[in-house]
Amino acid sequence: MAKNTRKKAPARTAAVVALCVVLALTVFLGIVGVKGLWVGKLDYFKPWLPTTDADKWPENLTLGLDLRGGVYVEYSAEQTQKSKDQGLAMGEQMNATIGVLESRLTGKGYTEAAVSSIENGTGIRVEVPGVYDQQTLLDLLGKTAELDFVAEGENEPFMTGENVKRAYPTLDERNQVCIGFELDDEGARIFGEKTRQWLKRVIYIYLDYGTDQQQMLANPVVSSVIDTGSGIIQGTYTEESAQTLATQINSGAVPLLLTQQKVDTVSATLGDNALSTAVTAALIGIVLVMLIMIFRYRLNGVVASWALCLYIIILFFLLALIDGIQITLPGLAGIVLGIGMAVDANVIIFERF
Repeated sequence: MAKNTRKKAPARTAAVVALCVVLALTVFLGIVGVKGLWVGKLDYFKPWLPTTDADKWPENLTLGLDLRGGVYVEYSAEQTQKSKDQGLAMGEQMNATIGVLESRLTGKGYTEAAVSSIENGTGIRVEVPGVYDQQTLLDLLGKTAELDFVAEGENEPFMTGENVKRAYPTLDERNQVCIGFELDDEGARIFGEKTRQWLKRVIYIYLDYGTDQQQMLANPVVSSVIDTGSGIIQGTYTEESAQTLATQINSGAVPLLLTQQKVDTVSATLGDNALSTAVTAALIGIVLVMLIMIFRYRLNGVVASWALCLYIIILFFLLALIDGIQITLPGLAGIVLGIGMAVDANVIIFERF
């Protein structure tokens, strides 16, 4: 018996050391998550764990409209007669429309705005946290943009989207994805003259050229004179990106007809109260669950609670690390539910023990 005990001692010591290392790491990450980590004048890690004080909420955790306050707008969407005649798919035009609206908002500095389709793809909802001027937002979203063709070195468009009959994804002679296009008679004449003049140079295709929200869609090099009214735009396109660009060229700016259905403002006060209450309730619930686990399962409960703390730290670190994730009130409820499900697994395992 003594011989077997001596053999088990090194393994037991290694396990204890490993647990101590993990415990120290957990405490360190918890402190950094609450306070952040500064080395000299360099800010390496900002705090990422939630707080019950909305004024001290970690800036790395982006809040949604219902918690931060702001403006939301809902639109109904329908196809134009031109897109129906061309047989364009509603889903593709919806994705292109969302992309245009996101570009407008991002270009204006609303980087936390969220644009999504609603009502089974027949409507669009725009949420802009931290903005309370409805009219400014509506003017930005509702304005009519223009598709412009601009030659390299020139400041004025030489042709607009009105001269484009249709654009479509296709394959070139090398079997690479590209965008084919057809022009009307006037467009064919203008494009023929300009490509002859600008051979081996760049022609830019813009949305909202000359404005704060201008967006360059493509910058192809003129490889040959295009005077037949049809040609292709080559580049490093995927099937999806080629379809999106073709839809934008077909429809000018916003591919779908948008009709405003609802606009409202969520106050920041309501958001702050909801955030503080939700986080406080979640913390109380988690602490009570941990106490019950420790009371019922003793050491196993302590280990389970420890693992739960590590899970929460890593979860919120990933939420802060990944761009584009917004925390909403239902999202917080989902996080608490996920923690509850993790505890549920522990309960099942411990009861079998």
